[in-house]
Amino acid sequence: MNYVRSFFATTAAVLALASAAPAFAEAPQKEAGTHFERGVTLYGESDYAGALVEFKRAYEIAPNPLVLYNIGQANFQLRNYATALEFLERYRDEAGAGAPHAAEVEQSIAALKSRVGRLTVTANLASEVTIDDESRGKAPLTGILVSVGRHKLVVKHPGSPTQERTVEIAAGDTRDEKFEFVEAKVVETPKILPKTEESKGLSPIATGAWIGAGALLAGAVTTGIVASGAGSSLDDERNSANASRSRLDTLHSRMRTFAVTTDVLGAAAIVAGGVAVYFTFIKPSSSSPAASVGVAPNGLQLKVVY
Repeated sequence: MNYVRSFFATTAAVLALASAAPAFAEAPQKEAGTHFERGVTLYGESDYAGALVEFKRAYEIAPNPLVLYNIGQANFQLRNYATALEFLERYRDEAGAGAPHAAEVEQSIAALKSRVGRLTVTANLASEVTIDDESRGKAPLTGILVSVGRHKLVVKHPGSPTQERTVEIAAGDTRDEKFEFVEAKVVETPKILPKTEESKGLSPIATGAWIGAGALLAGAVTTGIVASGAGSSLDDERNSANASRSRLDTLHSRMRTFAVTTDVLGAAAIVAGGVAVYFTFIKPSSSSPAASVGVAPNGLQLKVVY
């Protein structure tokens, strides 16, 4: 007996849905009509979720106030009371007093109002609000209509941890949920300025020091070769049977002079090389000094001009 009553109740509901069907005469209205008829069939098979999808698609293709009734009824069966109330109220307001099922719709609206509550969400910072994984906009949101029961409330603010709560809404409730976020501090990354044209390459003092070190080293090598040759000549002269004292003194003096000069130039090259390394790798200078390293009558001379 209960099965028979359920069958006739379902049949009556399907006939009611079909009787409110709008006229879908031309394309794309025909496509909308196909979705609408499929929705009625699914509703009769108690597939309310599938019927809801078909009714919504029909409304998207060809908006008609009469389809709002079907969307509201499908949501009612799915216990989406807040959404059902929204669509049935829209149907009543848009279809007018003479619309089909006007009295029934008023009864359904009265019943649904006893199955919803309202939720207000506020936050100290602009935040995105979702209820049961459905986006509802940005806080603050006032008087959001929600069905009775438990709901997942998620509030997100960029740069802060997401906050999630479970809220219970009873019929007629007016809940106020407040959220506090800490303003994220922005840490500025130091900017690395590109090198200017003046900073590219070696500084003038480093360049001068490297040139001076190279010249002094070349001079030391040259005088060293000459001193070595003089030393060989001196040895040969000493081993000669015709060696004279004056000749030996001359060769010895020449060898000594070039040997001393080689030592001086080598020492100067070392000093200039140290200066070049210092101003190249340790303390590059942004100024424009000039440097010269040479041999003075009283020894080595390093001159730096700014």
